[in-house]
Amino acid sequence: MAASPQSRQPDQLATQATQPARESPPSTAAALSIRLWRAGETGQPGDLSWTSDDPAVCLALDLIAAERGVASAPQGRFLVAAFSGIQPAVSTARRLQWALTGFSEADRFAGTAAAVLVHATPDLPALEAGSSALLPLENAAPGQILLTAKAAELLHDLPGLPLQAASDAGLCELLWRSSEAASSRSSDEETLSRFIQLNGLENQAPAPAQQPARPPAEPLPA
Repeated sequence: MAASPQSRQPDQLATQATQPARESPPSTAAALSIRLWRAGETGQPGDLSWTSDDPAVCLALDLIAAERGVASAPQGRFLVAAFSGIQPAVSTARRLQWALTGFSEADRFAGTAAAVLVHATPDLPALEAGSSALLPLENAAPGQILLTAKAAELLHDLPGLPLQAASDAGLCELLWRSSEAASSRSSDEETLSRFIQLNGLENQAPAPAQQPARPPAEPLPA
């Protein structure tokens, strides 16, 4: 007797039960928009394509992924990356600028720079609606980290994160570099550490066990 057509169909309930559950993407609470370029022989900057395999592009994408950011499809010369909070977004922006500072010291990568704009949760609808929210990056200076007014409110008066009004109305600039001429990565990492401690994100390591004092050596016989 021929099998009924119904018996040849896979058990849909069983198939669904055997499929692994998909993790829901983390909620977006902040975002970075990034412009990346490199100055040519004439000194004029040429924007790098986010779809290329340029080492600077790979470096930026790796830093975004390290903070669990999610990069969306490039919008022309700009890349938008979503983050679960303002803290990982700002940390990524600062680490990207520090990394490119050392990266551009190599002759073949000289003139590589980025400008970053930090968006807070209230800015996200306008960011998704069109590219007008990215216009401040058009005239941003190399190494600048700009913040929208809403993002600046979240970081206002935090120690170690000085802000100043930017040339574009309604924006602030994060002074991630030291005001002194001799800025160092160690000073910047110290600022980040204070920011993490302020938010209670540090993991306190146990104090190392003290070694017992060694007895004094006996004098050698004459």
